[in-house]
Amino acid sequence: MESLPSANNRWIVAALVGCLLFSGTLFFTNLGKRDLWNPDEPRYTEIAREMVLSHSYLVPRLNQQVYTQKPPLFFWMVAGSFKLFHRVNEWTARFPVALCALLGVLLTFLIGKRLFDPWTGFFAALFLTTASEFFWLANRVNLDTVMTLFILASLYAIVMALTGDRHRALWFRLAFLFSGVATVTKGPLGIIVPFLTLVVYLLVIRDFKTLRKIPWISGIAILILILLLGLGPTCLAGGKTYTHELLFRQTITRYVHGINHKSGFLFYFWVYPETLLPWALFLPAAVLLAVKKRREVETWPSLLFVFVWILANVVFLSFSGSKRQLYILSVVPAGCLLLGFYFSALFQGFRQDMPWFKIPVYVMGVLLVLTGVVLPFIPHLIRIRFPDLTLPLLPFILMAVVGIIMGLVICFLNGTGRVRVVTVTLLLTLYGVFFVGTRWILPMFDQVKSPRALGTEIQKLVEEGYDIRTFGGLEHAGILFYTRLRHISTLPPVLEEAAFLETAPKPAVLLIKRQVENFAHLSHLPLNVVWQGRVGHRTFLILQPVRGQ
Repeated sequence: MESLPSANNRWIVAALVGCLLFSGTLFFTNLGKRDLWNPDEPRYTEIAREMVLSHSYLVPRLNQQVYTQKPPLFFWMVAGSFKLFHRVNEWTARFPVALCALLGVLLTFLIGKRLFDPWTGFFAALFLTTASEFFWLANRVNLDTVMTLFILASLYAIVMALTGDRHRALWFRLAFLFSGVATVTKGPLGIIVPFLTLVVYLLVIRDFKTLRKIPWISGIAILILILLLGLGPTCLAGGKTYTHELLFRQTITRYVHGINHKSGFLFYFWVYPETLLPWALFLPAAVLLAVKKRREVETWPSLLFVFVWILANVVFLSFSGSKRQLYILSVVPAGCLLLGFYFSALFQGFRQDMPWFKIPVYVMGVLLVLTGVVLPFIPHLIRIRFPDLTLPLLPFILMAVVGIIMGLVICFLNGTGRVRVVTVTLLLTLYGVFFVGTRWILPMFDQVKSPRALGTEIQKLVEEGYDIRTFGGLEHAGILFYTRLRHISTLPPVLEEAAFLETAPKPAVLLIKRQVENFAHLSHLPLNVVWQGRVGHRTFLILQPVRGQ
């Protein structure tokens, strides 16, 4: 069996360039093809937009109110993108996230190369690009992809310190530095993920000597310095309430008691494989191969490091009171490294336990065929759930034909035992699915996921002279972003403070349909519906009081 090319510099560079082209075209090409989707994307983008408009960068604000739930670093990055490209739109808002995702792929390659070999890093990087959760978040305005990049940078520094004899103290100090930046991005996971992995790994292998030689004092000093630089001015400007909310309620309280998104202890044990789909189907084979390598002195320590990276952090996060799938994003690269090790062995001639490879491939092929059979019915099924959304049938028919053909091709190639051809076909198929999905399919759902239509209607009414306010605790972010307004007032549920209904020249109120009765009771005036529309499952109305009757 022909082995992979030797790991000389020419092949390493070629593999890295190919991997970055594969990832970069997926991450950047379609960034602006769809609107910002509720709830997080409009919120985070609007905060950055308000920073640029107000030239006030220390304390994040949303609708001119202090936003206490997240540190400011990510919003600085998005605001920087707006200023760099001189445009405020979906593409520039998502650019920093896509760039961090691409750099995360690069670091995964480097970690795999250092722990195992270049081809493990190569496959791990490709699998990370096409892992469902990582790819999805690489195309969304979110903090977790950015935090994951700095966690990977910290882990890479740790790996360099553990596997080299030179500059070990320097690498450990860099690990503290990057973990500090990760923490400033979103929270304490930036420290916990890399250093929980490091400490547990050293305890498991009983390497107490290295544990003692870690420059804890200088490292923690660097960490504190980064936290002070990144959060200190913001907390001073934001005041006591802001500081308490950001540093305690959004971290300790969220972990210990949970604020929202509560789930059972085992949540991450079944969600983690989901984040690796479709490659999670090969996890049993990868784990089996890793166990067989436990007596190999050169390989097992690296595999054990990856296992600790996964298990220690999954267990830690399982004790959290709040749980979401994206919270575990920083552990996804570890699973990809394990899968990359398995595929690297396959490509270099390992052929034991071939059923562990063939069965998942057949499953993927059959799922593609079944998906192709179901796709023509998707527009009708979606219309049942969202009556106002009409999807064209032709694109789904074309995708159905391609899906069925590719599923059959994958099954046929799998039967020939040509591992390399099968793997390349799977990667190209996933590339096509993700590319077509982000370019043509997902934008079709803007009508039910995006606040653009609502913002456009409000902008028209504002231009006509309406004084529009909201009622009932509506999320303002999407409205502000798509109207380019600086502020929308909220109508308080107190009659004395609602005088503008009788005094403003053209008052109007935006609210959700279920709040109409409460508002009617507050206004004591006949109401006229100026506009009505739906975003997802919610029906919005703009009402105008009828005066002089």
